[in-house]
Amino acid sequence: MNKDIKYFGIDISHLVFDVTDSDGNQKLHNLLFMCSFNACKCNKACREIYERLVAKGKSKKLALIAVCNKLLKQAFAIAKSGLIYDDTYRSTLVKN
Repeated sequence: MNKDIKYFGIDISHLVFDVTDSDGNQKLHNLLFMCSFNACKCNKACREIYERLVAKGKSKKLALIAVCNKLLKQAFAIAKSGLIYDDTYRSTLVKN
């Protein structure tokens, strides 16, 4: 496994982003968790995930971890595409 991927505690070989993994940098995990609070307020996609999970009866901590995973996916997509963040962006792969 790539040492950078191990550092962040994510495995992109299977497109699995898991911030609850015990591997990786614990400080980065904590930072992502703290960022998830702000993302629930300011990021529409993250807020929707958080509210949907809490409405289903899931714990708020689990919902915040899901938001962390969403933030990782968004950051990876932005880094991979080289585009700036656009909250109105819709993937051409989505059939809606």
